[in-house]
Amino acid sequence: GTGPFEDVYLISNHFSSGPDSRVGQRREQARYGAAIVNAIQQAEPTARIVFGGDLNVFPRPDDPFRPGDSHFNSDQLASLYDDAHLKNLWDTLAADVPASAYSYNFDGQAQTLDHLFVSQTLFSDLVQVREAHINSDYPADFDGDGPRGTSDHDPPVARFRFVQPDTTAQRPQRGGQPR
Repeated sequence: GTGPFEDVYLISNHFSSGPDSRVGQRREQARYGAAIVNAIQQAEPTARIVFGGDLNVFPRPDDPFRPGDSHFNSDQLASLYDDAHLKNLWDTLAADVPASAYSYNFDGQAQTLDHLFVSQTLFSDLVQVREAHINSDYPADFDGDGPRGTSDHDPPVARFRFVQPDTTAQRPQRGGQPR
């Protein structure tokens, strides 16, 4: 672009795998990530922050191990939602194109294990979020066969438009339409 530079903090992570195992470890990983986000926001309250990656756990409300469940008290990403006050772009994706709101295929069932959480400041700059279905739609054809994609997960992709404060009337909404 031709405009001024904007700082964006990117925090990428790969949490332990298995949504129903290592629950405590992923909960601690989320707390640590939230602490990093909070430290950035304390120094710069309007920071544009992305926390994302293969977090290997389902988003709210799809986490099958809900808080209060007699088997698990999961809500493994709670710190990112509640303590860091980040927005999970999966919520926007599920609202805009629910049939595409998945990043992983396990035994024929589409799931979401990969996430982009963003600060409120960055969320206000969001134009669009989608899943790049380049992997999970190409599973193995038979036992012993490997997946056809480059990975077993699909990456979420988000586009943002940074607008200077004096042009907020021109700021785009999700989908790129002027407000």
